[in-house]
Amino acid sequence: MPDAASAPEANRLYWESDLPVAAIAERLDTSRRSLYELIEPCPAPGACPACGGSLGYANRTARDRGMTVCAACGAEVEAAEATERPPAAGSAADREAATGNTRPATRDMDERAVGILAAAVAGVAAGALGVLLFGDRR
Repeated sequence: MPDAASAPEANRLYWESDLPVAAIAERLDTSRRSLYELIEPCPAPGACPACGGSLGYANRTARDRGMTVCAACGAEVEAAEATERPPAAGSAADREAATGNTRPATRDMDERAVGILAAAVAGVAAGALGVLLFGDRR
């Protein structure tokens, strides 16, 4: 379980240095997985063109590529498309139509998790089958 007290230092090292994640985790005496749980999105300039929500970079790779995510509607927005305009008028459906984002970001994460789990189960099954077929042949 990550130590919440080390979150500010973890975020500082992650966002303000070029240290590899493994080196940051080692310095904070935590696992890479725990480190990722401590990392918060880095605020990005501008606002979401669809809903006016705040933008942030999910990770350093996204920041390097100029890809932001809206905290309010989950839309992925290129930093160059960010705006300082007020939020788009209309209903949530109008904003979804403007961004093409008709699914909440949490649903996307759930689908990814299911895909990862399915791949893990398939890998375990393939490994077990390999052991059964080609295992200890003395």
